Amino acid sequence: MANARLRAVVTGSTDGIGKSTAVQLAAKGLNVVLMSRTESKLDAVASRIASKNNVQTKVIAVDFTSGSEIYENIGKQLEGLEIGVLVNNVGMSYPYPLYLYELEDPEKLIQGMINVNCLAATMMTYLIVPSMLSRKKGLIINVASAAGSLPTPLLTV
Repeated sequence: MANARLRAVVTGSTDGIGKSTAVQLAAKGLNVVLMSRTESKLDAVASRIASKNNVQTKVIAVDFTSGSEIYENIGKQLEGLEIGVLVNNVGMSYPYPLYLYELEDPEKLIQGMINVNCLAATMMTYLIVPSMLSRKKGLIINVASAAGSLPTPLLTV
């Protein structure tokens, strides 16, 4: 990614809204950094984007459920890139409504969901916003589920 064009960083970029957003940003001419858990899916999206657009892609395979230890490596991989757009899209829930005591491996699931749904957007913004401030421009898009603003019984996490 030696090209001087602006980059967009999209978390959760291998499916759904994140994938569509990455494709649309590339169609507008932005180089794209794709971040998600599965490297093979990242490579497939990167290939699709590169084949249809005159842009560069970079993939970063990362499991956002892991916690704060992942962000040092992410920071190193983003170092030196002129990031103009950050799309905080990664998110997770459980597959269907359940009482907390019914969840399989609840401590792991709860911590993972907090890491993905809260820590990821905060830490990605923390990593990227200083360079945006120094250039006095940039855009951060936080994608969220309607579940965050509507009562959702049995989806308490």
